[in-house]
Order: sequence, then structure tokens, then C-alpha cells
Amino acid sequence: MAPDPKRILIIDGSPLICSIVKDEVKKHPGFDCRSVSSAEEALNCIHDFRPSIVIVDVDLPGANGYEFVYHLREDKRWEALPIILMAEKNTANGMALAFNCGADDLILKPFDPIVLMLKIKAIFRRMSYTYQEATTALEKKTIRALGRSVEVKDTYTEGHSARVAFYSVIIAKGVLLSDQATSFIEDAAYLHDLGKIGIREQILNKSGPLSPEEMEIMRTHPEKSAVIIDSLGFLPEIVPMVKHHHERYDGKGYPARLGGVDIPLGARIITVADSFDAMTSDRAFRKRREFQYAIKELSEHSGTQFDPQIANIFTNEIKKFPGIETLHNYSGAESLELLKMIRG
Repeated sequence: MAPDPKRILIIDGSPLICSIVKDEVKKHPGFDCRSVSSAEEALNCIHDFRPSIVIVDVDLPGANGYEFVYHLREDKRWEALPIILMAEKNTANGMALAFNCGADDLILKPFDPIVLMLKIKAIFRRMSYTYQEATTALEKKTIRALGRSVEVKDTYTEGHSARVAFYSVIIAKGVLLSDQATSFIEDAAYLHDLGKIGIREQILNKSGPLSPEEMEIMRTHPEKSAVIIDSLGFLPEIVPMVKHHHERYDGKGYPARLGGVDIPLGARIITVADSFDAMTSDRAFRKRREFQYAIKELSEHSGTQFDPQIANIFTNEIKKFPGIETLHNYSGAESLELLKMIRG
């Protein structure tokens, strides 16, 4: 199963240049490419597409490329986003202007699309080496603390975020994702319920079924989680995973009714992990289900609620951890220590 593609956004007023870059990108698996023709379009696109790298022409209509990059760098959400500027060879002081405004590299026109692709791959290679350094131990502790903060309001979910993170890592490793991708998914799993901080305790801890109005409020938590994480300014990669972890494979979930592979891979993984832990843990409105019951549910709803490949990988991998079915008996702190022992 392939990981989510590396997303390239091209901002250039020339349809020909955009098509040249896109044609080259198509030759390389694992990349997704989108183009827009102006800085204004780019600002509207960047929040939805969430590019992994941006290629910007200097001579854009309206605001030029230098101005666009400078303003993008002032937004903390995009200050680490790799940016390549494209300029004509006769541009005065082009290199100095490019690096002073915040670009990571400069390519001069006319350019060789193969060379551009080599530069793009080199940037991604450097990113893979520096991710663990950029995501400091303090940030990791912050992520886990935020994940556990929900449990203060909803006592029935004590240890839930840690267990969902653990199950998500099991799946990610079973899918053979890279260490970087697995780390992103683990972080997203810790924070997937963060938006419940903004939901009343009377709803979170209600012992009976939720009313339609209460259910609508409860269903706002993935988007609330995404907004909070986005405002933190680091790890923007996990925002789509968190926002869409309640989508269904058949397209009947929420908040966007995405289906199949349109749902981010990380979100599909967290959906399985989250559902499994929800079934095997005590909740305010019901007692926990047995381990085998949860495994059966994942299998029966494979292809409708769950990605069938991910559900199958999880049910196979989880059996390799003897004693895992007792994990719900431990408190949040105890379960964290137990998970470390199991993973070791």
C-alpha cells in the first residue's frame, strides 16, 4: 500500500510551463502535482492542497513571486515549507532577491525539467533526514500532553489516545511506511480527539444515547481538533489525518463525506485504531466489548466503514502481541509504560 503522495504546487501564469513541470512529475511515482496561475489563487489552494513543496514563478500577475514568498514566510504555518523560485536568466540580482525573500532554491529559465525534478527530490531527501531533529523532544512531549488533556474532561477515555497511537503505529509498520510517515501518524493519533476540549462534559460523559442535536455537536470534534493543531504552527502534515479520521470508506462519514483513497492514508489508519480501542474500552454509555468481538466487527465492516486492506493488516498484526487484550485494564500512565515495554 503506497503512502500519501508528495504534493507539488506550481504557481506560474504560463500554462505551458505548468504542463512541462506536470509532465515531468508524472514520470515519478509518489508525487502529486497541482498548478495555479496567480498568488491569489495560490493562497486559496494552499490551505486545501497542503503542498509539500511550492514552485513559484517570479513574474506572477499582481503580486510578484518575491512578494508572495515573503508574505508566505511570515505565516508560521508555512515558514518551513520548501519553496523553489523560477526566474529569467537576465533577472537583476535574482539570486540575492530569491534567498532574501525566503526561497530555498532558484532555477533559471529556460530550465531543464529533469534538473528541476532532481532539485525537488534532493529537498525531500534532506527533509527526511531533518524531520526527527526538527520535531524536538519538547514538541513530542507537548503532543502527548495535549492528547491526554481531553481525558481530564472525559474520564472514560483515559489512556485512549496512547492506545490509538500504539495501534496506529502497528498498522503503519504493517503497511511498511517510512519512519517519518509513521511518526506523523503517531502524532496525529495522539491528537485526533483534541477538539473534544470544546465539547460540554454533559455530552462527553452522557450515560445514554445522544440526541440528534448532541450528536451534531459531537461530530464537530474532528474539525475542532484540526483547527487547534493548525493554529499551533508545527506539524501541518497531520491536520488532514485528524480532520478526516471519522470519514468512512464508503463515503458516508464526516465531516466531508470522503470515500476510499480520497481519505488521507493516515486518517484511514487512525479510523481502524480508534474504532478498535473504542470497542474494547469501557465508555459512559456501555461496557467494553471482547477482543474477538472487535476483530469480527472490523472484518464485517471492512470495505464499508473501514479500508479493507488496513483492517486486514491490523487484525493480522495485532495477534502478534500476546496479552494486548488486557491493555484496557491499565490507567493512562500505566498503559503508556506498558506500551513502551510491548514496543521494545
